Amino acid sequence: MRTQYFGDISVAKVLDGTDHFKAAIAFPDVDLNHFHQHHDWIHPFFDFANESIIISTHSYVVKTPEFTAIVDTCIGNDKNRTVTARLNNRWSQ
Repeated sequence: MRTQYFGDISVAKVLDGTDHFKAAIAFPDVDLNHFHQHHDWIHPFFDFANESIIISTHSYVVKTPEFTAIVDTCIGNDKNRTVTARLNNRWSQ
């Protein structure tokens, strides 16, 4: 968990998980060699062996002197997803 501070407000990223998504599906009209040409900066976000984008699902915990809030970034539970079986009707704890 990485925390950013903005005065007396903190924002912490809470990782739910990571997954790989085929770049050819996400960008069907893009030559995948473009990813390879930018290896020096894109490698933390791209699996070159599988030509997949590495994506993360996460939430944020925002703390102020008055309150604490959790921001859900909308992966959500119990949703029908036809693109990826792993996330179809997913339920996290």
